[in-house]
Amino acid sequence: MKWKTSIIAREDGGRRSGSIAGSFALYNYIRFNAISPFSEFEESNLLIQSVPKENDLFNRLENWQLFINECREALTKELQTNKMLIFSGDHSGSAGIFSSFKDASGDAKIGLLWIDAHADLHTPYTSPSLNPHGMPVGAILNLDAKHLKRRNLSPEILEVWERIKNATGSLSPEDIFFLGIRSVEKEEASLIKELDIECVTAHDINFLDIAGLSQRIVDFFNGYSAVYISFDIDALDSYYVPGTGTPVPSGLTPEFIVELFDLILPKLPVRIFEITEYNPLLDVQGKTLNTIIEILKPLGRHFEASA
Repeated sequence: MKWKTSIIAREDGGRRSGSIAGSFALYNYIRFNAISPFSEFEESNLLIQSVPKENDLFNRLENWQLFINECREALTKELQTNKMLIFSGDHSGSAGIFSSFKDASGDAKIGLLWIDAHADLHTPYTSPSLNPHGMPVGAILNLDAKHLKRRNLSPEILEVWERIKNATGSLSPEDIFFLGIRSVEKEEASLIKELDIECVTAHDINFLDIAGLSQRIVDFFNGYSAVYISFDIDALDSYYVPGTGTPVPSGLTPEFIVELFDLILPKLPVRIFEITEYNPLLDVQGKTLNTIIEILKPLGRHFEASA
């Protein structure tokens, strides 16, 4: 399989504009500056959903479901024969990317490495903000979490949430590895424990040997046919990435993430590598863009080797 690159972006999952622009900024920087080998990847379909930010939850969820369905149409066939480097907008887009990954993989054993400051395990029952970018893993796991609910939901909201779950596909909690988590609500913390999801927090990393951690990740995905890596840049400490919608302090360093990827990428059957949640409208003198590029540059050899 060869690598292709694509923009699969939306920004209605949060409350701030700019993440679609972020996906284009990364894509264009790599092309115009000939960052090898990424600039040489064949371009795939672009899917952009820029819709007015609705305050009404039903409309926001309907827009999300529409995006998931469009994503399946745009990506599924490509993923049957190619690997994908994807620049996405906000993290709600991952539900659509996963749906394509699931469809393309058939009965194969697939896994998800979720590198993020947030677990994104919410559902409309539990989310304090009701922002879809906090719900993609909840959708991927087909959760309701009624026992942890903050609110009752109308029949209309329940119906569209069912459609989102059905469109997304499903994954077992045992097939997800959380890395870098450090900002979760009590409902998400309860679900991580209840579902026994493998989780290494940013705090845990301070006490772990990186070689041992990388081997733990490789061992976790042993026997899997394909792995989807979703890298939300807010997994990094907010000092390095001011240009993201929900920056969080006490996170990972760029040096750590480069060393970790150096150790795991040659040993994992990566089918999708997604970079998400870069927002240039929030950036400070290009600091976040430079951080992301400096992470990507040394990793190029792994993409070349696995082409």
